[in-house]
This record gives sequence, C-alpha cells and structure tokens, in this order.
Amino acid sequence: MQPTTTETGEFVFKLFALLAEHERKRLIRRTKAGQEAARARGRMGGRPKGLSPRYQAIAPMVISAYKEQRSIREIMKAFSIPSTTTVYKILTDNNVPFQVYKKLNNDPIN
Repeated sequence: MQPTTTETGEFVFKLFALLAEHERKRLIRRTKAGQEAARARGRMGGRPKGLSPRYQAIAPMVISAYKEQRSIREIMKAFSIPSTTTVYKILTDNNVPFQVYKKLNNDPIN
C-alpha cells in the first residue's frame, strides 16, 4: 500500500522541521563557542550601556523641559528624539522621578 499525498507531505514537513531544528542548535553552539573564545581574549560584546554622547549632551535641557511640565511629545519634537522610551531613559539615567499619567476618557457616552 502506497502512502497518500497527505501522508507524504506530512513526512516531508516533519523531515524539514527536524533538519531546521538541528541547524538551529548547531548555530547556537557555534555562536556560544565564539562568544566564549572572544571573552577569553578579553573582548566583551553587546551594545554599550547608558546614553549616547548626543543624549548626554541634551539631557540637562530635556530634564528642565520636563520639569517645566512640557509634554513628552513636545520634548521629543523639540530635541529630535525618535521615541518616548529614549526620553524616559534620559530621565531615569539622571534620577528624575516621572509620573505615568492615565489617559483621560473623553467618551461622551459614559
């Protein structure tokens, strides 16, 4: 009795899934080995911690604007900051307490 087309398709799919999983595990092993070798040579990988020099330079102005109760969007626009996360990172790195405001419900039905 010959396998049906569906059975053959399932077999091929499972075969490729096993091959992909094997390749993924091999790649992870190679990456970890490379990281360990680099660390043994005194290299540290990854993105540097903290703010970039540009954001360090504008941090005092961002903080003063925030303390003047400017909105986060206004601060982003004024200083060409691409995301709210960056503004909050500037505030957090400089130990400025910030408050998360609740969105007002302007729904006239309620």
